[in-house]
Amino acid sequence: MLNCALAMWAVGAALSPLQTPTDIPTVERQGGLLTLSFPAPEGTIRVYLPDDLSAGDTISGTVIAEPKGATDQEREKNAAALAKYSITTPQTSSTDAGGYRKWQLPKFTQVTGLRFQMVSPEGKGVGELVARVQPARVASPSNMVPPDLGVLGRPFPVPGPFDGDLGNTKTTFGGLPVQPLAESPGQMICAPPTLLGKTRFGCSDGPHSTAGDVRLVTFNIQVTDPVIRVGQSTNAQIRIGGLDEMGSDPVKCVVINHNPSIVELEGGDLVPIQIEPSQVGPDGSFRKQLRITARSVGLYSLTLRGETRSQVPLGSSPPVPTAVEPDSDPPPVPFEVRLSGLPNPIRGNRPLRIVAESVRPDVQIEAALFSVRLEPNGSWETLGTDSNPEGGFSVEWDRSDYAGGTYSIRVDASGGDGQQASDQRVVTMEDPNGLPSGSMQFENRNFQRDFTQISASIVTVSDSTIRSKRNRATSLRNAAEERRRRARELEDAAREAWERAARKRSQAAALERLDRNIEDVLRNAAAQIDALVKRIEELKGALAGQGDPAAIDKAVADLQQAVDDCEKECEKRKQAVADAEKRIADLEQELENLANEVNDLFHGDGWTGNARFDRGTGIVRWGFVRDGSSGSEIANWGPKSQRVNDLRRKKNQLAKDLKKAKQDLEDAKDALADCEKECEAKKKALEDAKKAQEQKDEAAANEAKIDEAVAELDKALAELESYLDRNPDLPSDLKDKLDRLRGKFPIDSDEWEALKKEIDDFLKRKQQVEENLRKEAEAEDAKGNGDWGKANDLRGEADGLEDEARREENAASDLEAEKRRQEARAAEEAKKRDEERARAEAEQHRKCIEEFKKWIQDNIDRGILPEDALEKFENWLNEHAGKIPDLVGVIGKVLEGVSTGASGTGLANGLTALGATIFYWWAEAELKAACARLSKKIDERTKQLIALELLEQRPPKPCGVIQPKQNTSETWFYFRKGNKVLLFKITRSGGLECMGEISLR
Repeated sequence: MLNCALAMWAVGAALSPLQTPTDIPTVERQGGLLTLSFPAPEGTIRVYLPDDLSAGDTISGTVIAEPKGATDQEREKNAAALAKYSITTPQTSSTDAGGYRKWQLPKFTQVTGLRFQMVSPEGKGVGELVARVQPARVASPSNMVPPDLGVLGRPFPVPGPFDGDLGNTKTTFGGLPVQPLAESPGQMICAPPTLLGKTRFGCSDGPHSTAGDVRLVTFNIQVTDPVIRVGQSTNAQIRIGGLDEMGSDPVKCVVINHNPSIVELEGGDLVPIQIEPSQVGPDGSFRKQLRITARSVGLYSLTLRGETRSQVPLGSSPPVPTAVEPDSDPPPVPFEVRLSGLPNPIRGNRPLRIVAESVRPDVQIEAALFSVRLEPNGSWETLGTDSNPEGGFSVEWDRSDYAGGTYSIRVDASGGDGQQASDQRVVTMEDPNGLPSGSMQFENRNFQRDFTQISASIVTVSDSTIRSKRNRATSLRNAAEERRRRARELEDAAREAWERAARKRSQAAALERLDRNIEDVLRNAAAQIDALVKRIEELKGALAGQGDPAAIDKAVADLQQAVDDCEKECEKRKQAVADAEKRIADLEQELENLANEVNDLFHGDGWTGNARFDRGTGIVRWGFVRDGSSGSEIANWGPKSQRVNDLRRKKNQLAKDLKKAKQDLEDAKDALADCEKECEAKKKALEDAKKAQEQKDEAAANEAKIDEAVAELDKALAELESYLDRNPDLPSDLKDKLDRLRGKFPIDSDEWEALKKEIDDFLKRKQQVEENLRKEAEAEDAKGNGDWGKANDLRGEADGLEDEARREENAASDLEAEKRRQEARAAEEAKKRDEERARAEAEQHRKCIEEFKKWIQDNIDRGILPEDALEKFENWLNEHAGKIPDLVGVIGKVLEGVSTGASGTGLANGLTALGATIFYWWAEAELKAACARLSKKIDERTKQLIALELLEQRPPKPCGVIQPKQNTSETWFYFRKGNKVLLFKITRSGGLECMGEISLR
């Protein structure tokens, strides 16, 4: 069974080898097996032990090296390097028994544990683990109790009275020997072979043995959306294979939610599943969908665990690593893939190109793995992988080694945001060397007639029934595709609603921030302007013309300081632009490095695919596939998969940082433009103040200071106007009010009170817009969540229709296979009839030969033919059996020594004609012309008399002598074949004259 594993998570920047967490030795317990993993640069060395180590035990285990490498050459090189490492147990010695290791555990190990150390080729210890050891064993089980259910790719534990020595333990599945992995006095653990379904298990260890039926199944969980947001839902797709011929016993398993605080699983944190025979599909699999709803931000995982009658703990499916992200991150665009280029049925024996396509043009495939299996219960075989987008993702299926039958073709693809998708089709392939499907035609007309007659009674499956099944499957697939199309529309609508909600929240937050900025400026400016207005009114009234030179000088000095400060601020803004540009370049380089590190990480673990940084969108896109999860540190839950999740989160954060940096750059450029505009206004106010200083006009100087204060206020309003320009979807009256407000700048002192009221009215309207934006964002969120939920429901319906279509396709294929089997039986019966007919014709032919031999013997007895004529003829028959005769040579051999004369000539003509006729059965077309050349005219009346005689003949004879009752003066020799008769007239001299052919109708 092919276990196809795909990358489900985003990934991030690399650590050096010394920093990588996966370089740390790890311990894993599952299904009775204790696995110690020692990583090295060239791969991993694993030690498999029983998990019930007890002081004083004799135990056995295996040590296996798993080299890294994407090619056979790399793996061979790394395997040679790993062979130079050694695994030692400093506390006790081990016995290498060829294929496994044996240890005797000292009593003290119950305190210290059993220490394992990996030693490098240089003799240095480079990794150490300690296996926990229990107190001395009190007793071992009295009987071997194998589980009735096993999971392919997971440990298979058998409790029982074992001796701890693998050397005398034998295990078989389906009669095939399987090497155990580990053994203790309490259990033996092995890995079941890829025999999917019900099989026979046997185990013996010394005097103890057991045998019984076991069902080997496959567990698979896929999460539709690996990354969701709080409050959103997705589906866990559960598939269990190998359930053919269940009988009446149900199969039990349980789905486990390991992180209930992160997500809520439909049915609870432990969801028991009892599979009845009626729930198993035609392909021997059970499918179920469970809803997952996000509660809080974090990582979560699900596993599927089998339950056995004997309560033996089985290994679980690999956990499904997924994540719930903060609300600001919408779920990725759903990734869908479909197969194309698959005719049904498949005819001929030329290689077939199978193509995988992404349903959505904006979510591309990065890697695809193609596989095939013979239905109903064949093993999946890998056809190939493709990670090169040029020319499309495809594989060439060389079908030369495949027999005709029903096949499932599957693609497992990865792409988009590290998502996975698959598609599967059932097709019928005709066997180029077997009987073709459809209308069967044969060159032998008798065989065709017999086959047609027999088929009418044997073949019960009609082509119309098969077509009806296939048409219904097509209709169901079309209905499923229509639901997926509607789901895609709803998903797009949901994403658009969420984007609108996020935008509205962002706008409300930005307007609120600008509010605070404007209010701060207004608060400071209002006090200053109020004082200036009051002073100007005083100067215009009682103090008219009595300006204070010191006040004028201070106004000029203040304005000069404001201009200087403004120019310094503009320099800061220029630096902010440069910093934002550098920040963008640094982030893009970091994301580029991240993509390269991802490729190294996955390729080093045996995956095929790509990770790349798209500078246009600022996103790292990736996808990887792998032929089987066995030996993969990424596919199986552990430090590497945790590392992958860490990197995925980092990648998402870097993408956010890049997006923000780009926005910061735009804001910095706008701020620089506003600052330069503000400086120009302040410079103008400074010029006016200097003129007032020359004229010693304090009121004019104060008016200039009012202009400078209003410029500060205008600067804050300019920032708001710039934001409104970038967000034209905000209410237009807000922009209109702001334009009218800023159009009144600069102002005179007597316009200040009216301006304050107008600014206050504007800010109230803006706050109303902010509140409306928050309410609209909530409504958009609700709409998005609703649409996404409807889309999930539609996808569930589509999956159900797809399953039904697959069942219809399987049924059509089964019917077609049955029709072919029935046609084969009909062909076999027709063949028997044809053989019987051939035997009858051979017997008739033999009799004709005997008649001819008798005729030759009669002529020998009459002295017309030589004594050895018959011997020569029989020799010739033996030499040329089944071949077209050389008539001249035959006649020459038979007539050798015959006297000349009328009788001799007549005999020669007769032999020529009769020789041609005898071999009429083997080469009718070739010798007909020879017979025609020798034939003479026969009158119609004689023909009728002979035909009447032959028609009345019972039983009909293939050849012989006939003398019509109405004409006793002539005697005839004939050969009959069907309704055609070749006639020879027997002359008075004993010769035969060929008279031609007549038809009995």
